[in-house]
Amino acid sequence: MKRGREEHDMMIRQFMTEDIVKVQCLLEAGKPYVVPYREYVYWILARYCKETCFVAEQDNAILGFLAALPSPERECLFVWQIVSEYRKRGKGIGMQLLEQVKQSMERLGLYRLEISVDPENAACNRLLEKAAALWDCQLNVSGKYQDDTFSEIVYFMEIQKSEESRKGFRTYP
Repeated sequence: MKRGREEHDMMIRQFMTEDIVKVQCLLEAGKPYVVPYREYVYWILARYCKETCFVAEQDNAILGFLAALPSPERECLFVWQIVSEYRKRGKGIGMQLLEQVKQSMERLGLYRLEISVDPENAACNRLLEKAAALWDCQLNVSGKYQDDTFSEIVYFMEIQKSEESRKGFRTYP
């Protein structure tokens, strides 16, 4: 994968161990909808999930982060955390991160995206609705999690193969 791609002076690139502290600060500012975990968790992501974890960077500042984990059992990519810098929300950072993960899904041969979201996180819920409309797919609920202090809705989208990914596949009658 290339080091990154620029869009409007912002680059989406793979998450690296050097980004951990900045990402933890970004996640801390995103509470209560996202929370930072121990540095070791992000070290694992940077080391073992390079194709599915990304940052949005501009002028050496991390403006967004997305961590996704492939699930061979569920044949999907699960977005575990997505966050953007609160002063930059509504500027397309989340959508650019989702677009990058969609490209990774195609490289991995995965076409089901799952993500869990706090039902009160209106910004993330709008982002998912926008992505589903842009990608011409349905946003469906596949489950819910709730305990005494925490609630999440698990959504999924079946993403259509792009024309590029269809090339090279032969259809048999």
